[in-house]
Amino acid sequence: MMAIGLPLGKFLIGIGLFTVGINWLLETAPGLTPAIYFPNPRWRKTGSLWLEKMRTRWNYLRARPSVLILAGILLLHLIGASWATDQHEAWKDIRIKLPLFVLPLVIGTTRPLEKKIFEILLFVFTAAVIISSISTVLIANELIIPKKPVNDLRDASVFVSLLRLALMSVLSIFLFGRWLIREKKWLPRTGCLVAMVWLTWFLLYMQSLTGIVILFAGGFFLLVMLAAHHKRKKLVTVLSLFFLAFTIGAGVVIKNAYDEFYNFHPVSATLEKKSPRGALYLHAPENGMVENGHPVMVYICWHELDSVWNKRSAIPLNGGSDKKGNAVAATLLRYMASKGLRKDADGLSQLAAGEIHAIENGETNALNAQRTPIGRRLYQVFWELYHFRQGQNPSGHSVSMRLVLANTAIGCIKEKPLTGFGTGGQKAAFVRHYEKNGDSIDEKFQWLHAHNQFLAIGVTLGIPALLYFLFSLWYPAKNMNRWGNYLYLAFFITFFLSCFDD
Repeated sequence: MMAIGLPLGKFLIGIGLFTVGINWLLETAPGLTPAIYFPNPRWRKTGSLWLEKMRTRWNYLRARPSVLILAGILLLHLIGASWATDQHEAWKDIRIKLPLFVLPLVIGTTRPLEKKIFEILLFVFTAAVIISSISTVLIANELIIPKKPVNDLRDASVFVSLLRLALMSVLSIFLFGRWLIREKKWLPRTGCLVAMVWLTWFLLYMQSLTGIVILFAGGFFLLVMLAAHHKRKKLVTVLSLFFLAFTIGAGVVIKNAYDEFYNFHPVSATLEKKSPRGALYLHAPENGMVENGHPVMVYICWHELDSVWNKRSAIPLNGGSDKKGNAVAATLLRYMASKGLRKDADGLSQLAAGEIHAIENGETNALNAQRTPIGRRLYQVFWELYHFRQGQNPSGHSVSMRLVLANTAIGCIKEKPLTGFGTGGQKAAFVRHYEKNGDSIDEKFQWLHAHNQFLAIGVTLGIPALLYFLFSLWYPAKNMNRWGNYLYLAFFITFFLSCFDD
């Protein structure tokens, strides 16, 4: 249930976690453990079965100190609750992190799963990821209509956040790669290859930069670490050359997108004051906003735009919103600027009916229809960073807003480096920082967290707790000799890299 619930819904995770925990307690309770677990007649005869069960669990725990190291993460949050200013948020955070205690304890004091059962669990997880990815693509293309409107690609992932689904897709690709190498029959191998291609395409189609970067960078680190661990120097060299070639190719794509964005068209020193129909233009070149190199805030004739737009669209220009929730007037200005048109009646008349529909849907750039999904995402990133440097409000823009959130988190850590603001105190710390240093983002976005696990722990529990968290990531793998294990490395690399973005 937890394997299915990870990509398809938290409800199943909760039920699975509760069931596993109850099962662990019942197995330990006196008189409730089936005799098949301890078939020695002497134990049943002497009535020492319960003591034997507890001794077995204790021996497991002694042999696996990693269990206590991992459970210590929850302990730190329990301690941090003692100086938290908002106890409701503190205990809410502890409840969310309860699996960090339950799962290590249950798994760490129980005999390992049989290999066949473990492989089935991995298969169930990857199958659920594929189902979730297929439904996301169908919803994004309006072939399935969800309960809430899809205004953004991220909204199409209705079961879990798109970022989490992207991370699980990356892990699934690594798992299918493992089966592809292990399987001998052509049918399962073909299925693994198809699944890997589908999930890679899914990451590209959904424009998940985090997923794509972790897939290729993480995949490279995974293979190199394994090759180095097994002392395969030639393989390390080949992989390094392959990764270098890929990096150069990716660099070319990014450079082309960069050059395309920064191909600016200079604003004329003498801007015309009236449109061909005699109405006054509004000019604000100091605004600096651009689309495809064309300035947005010049040659604007609101009177003509309002008159012509309201004849072609049911959404009013004055006060109306596009399907993404943005002011349709702003979307229209950006779209027309992207085509190099003046924002007047003559310019608006040049837009086709399909373009009017695209603007109503929230499309701000005419060339996005011609760009690849990655091209669109790269343009959006450059657009956000450029306008952020120009002093524009980053609110609502994921990349530039993350920069503000990360900077805010660093400021909070500097304020209380040893203890942090207490468990669940990240929101209160951010609000306090905004009040003290001036608002950087709109109030409706000020509840957002740092989007970085390391910074989040630093803000709430301080730098000593952050160092313990890093130790808890390194020590279990070393203690249990997992750094040369493909499965462990595939998970660890995916998880570790994701902590920088979630």
